[in-house]
Amino acid sequence: MGKHVAPPKNKHVKVRETQKRSLPDLRELIKSVLNIDLKTLGIEKVQRRRHERGFTAPEVIQIAASSVLMMLVWLIPTAGWLRVLSFAAVVIFAGFPIILDAAESVINGELLESDVLMTLGAVVAFCLGEYPTAIFIMIIHRVALAVEAYALSEKQRYLDNILSVLPREACVETAEGTEHTSPESVNVGEILVVSPGEKIPLDGVVTEGMSALDTSPLTAETAPRTVAPGSVAVSGCINLTNTLKIRVMRPFAESTVRCALDMISTEGKKRSDTEKQAFGAARLITPVVLFLGLLIALIPPIVSGGWKEWIGRGILFVCLSGSVSLTASVPLSFLGGLGSAARWGIFANGGACLEKLSKAETFVFDKTGAITEGRFTVTDVEPVRISEKELLAIAAAAESRSSHPIAQALRLACEGELPEEDENLQIEEIPGRGVSAFIGGKHVYVGNSMLLTDHDIDFSAPSRSGTVIHVAVDGVYAGHIILTDKVKEGAFDAIEGLRANGVTNAIMFTGDVRSVARSVAASLNFDMVRPELTPKAKISAVEYLMATKGSGTSLAFVCAGNSDLPAMERADVGIAMGALRYGNALAMADVSVMGDDIRRLPLALRISRAVRRTSLNIILVSLAVKAALLLLGALGIMSIWLAMLCELIVLCYTVFLSLRTFNL
Repeated sequence: MGKHVAPPKNKHVKVRETQKRSLPDLRELIKSVLNIDLKTLGIEKVQRRRHERGFTAPEVIQIAASSVLMMLVWLIPTAGWLRVLSFAAVVIFAGFPIILDAAESVINGELLESDVLMTLGAVVAFCLGEYPTAIFIMIIHRVALAVEAYALSEKQRYLDNILSVLPREACVETAEGTEHTSPESVNVGEILVVSPGEKIPLDGVVTEGMSALDTSPLTAETAPRTVAPGSVAVSGCINLTNTLKIRVMRPFAESTVRCALDMISTEGKKRSDTEKQAFGAARLITPVVLFLGLLIALIPPIVSGGWKEWIGRGILFVCLSGSVSLTASVPLSFLGGLGSAARWGIFANGGACLEKLSKAETFVFDKTGAITEGRFTVTDVEPVRISEKELLAIAAAAESRSSHPIAQALRLACEGELPEEDENLQIEEIPGRGVSAFIGGKHVYVGNSMLLTDHDIDFSAPSRSGTVIHVAVDGVYAGHIILTDKVKEGAFDAIEGLRANGVTNAIMFTGDVRSVARSVAASLNFDMVRPELTPKAKISAVEYLMATKGSGTSLAFVCAGNSDLPAMERADVGIAMGALRYGNALAMADVSVMGDDIRRLPLALRISRAVRRTSLNIILVSLAVKAALLLLGALGIMSIWLAMLCELIVLCYTVFLSLRTFNL
């Protein structure tokens, strides 16, 4: 990845004063101006201090020293107040940061915070004369906090690595020369100057220069893409060969790279159902376990005596009332899955979309652009009573205002014979059929066989296979044009890869005639094909499949970029292929495959299912072990020492599982 070169010190280059603050700076400014309540600031301070301790050398030394001191005061023969004071000193030494954080949490009203509960458990144990137990509670809790901080630091390190794709600087052309500024302060319409080795800071259209772009930061594809004047240059890509001038087409907040990275989130509405269940269970576990501990500590001794023993069992419940393995590990596993997918050029819109993808058992593909390359080639021209050039020219003129790949292929096939556009040219698009146009005073129909059938125009069926475009002039058939679209490399492997990952139904939608559709579907082993579908018919077909799918499963709809958006929106999971080439695909799709490699789909499904499997494993292990420890503790079989050690092992195990999702 290229490095930004510092601007030369001359009168033609200056650094623009940043007009807009970045989002994180704005948040800090609001905090300082509004002076957020002390409770919120206190909680953030406690969490920040925990994170800073982590698995640092001083923290490890203090934990080890506390363990050694506990063994010494336990083994040294002392008695009376000297023994009490020696153990008290070790408790304070081992738990000083915990006690400090607990005091701040109490001031802030966070009475169920883990530091408060552990401090309470240690104090009660000490008062009962269980001095080593009080020290052990503090030591184990510090180790648990260090493990949690390590997990968070790994999360932050990974996020920093992903966010390194964001451009940090933009060079803008001005009347005086160029000026360097932040991407946030660049306005739409300004001209960017991007030198070789630099990242493209904002989306725009190339106005000058020809170069190769490295798109791998977004697509994970190694082959460079060539851009020339008129081409769209996407933010986040790296300019490789020549200097480019790019006219900005959208602000930084709406740029491709910013939108893609904003998708990697598990907060708010983007949080998956599994995460919500984990947080819900954690919120319920703490008060319930504390209440049960209180009952165990009070009711049995009132009936049968033995206060010390039953209060000790109640302390065990207090020490096991936290659920860090749920609240830390489950979100971390989803974040790891989102990051792993992004590393392969697959951007899922939060944990919720990743979870929906994991449940997909039916995949519906729109043929053009998803299964095929979407680059049509004219292979045959069959005119009737006019020449081939005239037939092509009429068809290309009628499709002159369309951006569909077929229209582009028709214009390209004219080889410069396309007539100049008439100012009075009237074109009406007929969805699912073609176009109706008035060209040179003649009424022209250009489209599929259904268009001519609708207007009672006789036509001849083609003898060769392919996508057929019929042409009629003033109600008389003028011939047809046959185009072919190549099936994507790896399409068969992708479909079989989806089946290997649990997909039971692979369905292809297309507007092509039945013969062409069946030929493609048979070569790729689709379970079902729906030919000759109009856009409205595709919507109806998706709605039918949604209504008949199995309970607890999802339906995924795959299309190229932003085509067939209404049908895609009705599916559980909308997947956009080749999203790098389409401006609004990231905003509309649930999952965006930035490149064109269809073999990314089984990879995305595998990652999503691995994440969901991991998160469910974390929840199951955490709840099962906690329930077993509480039961054994209530029966007096499990000691506080062993229970807390088992809880720590579970935390380490769940953190280990969640961190594995960062490398799927």
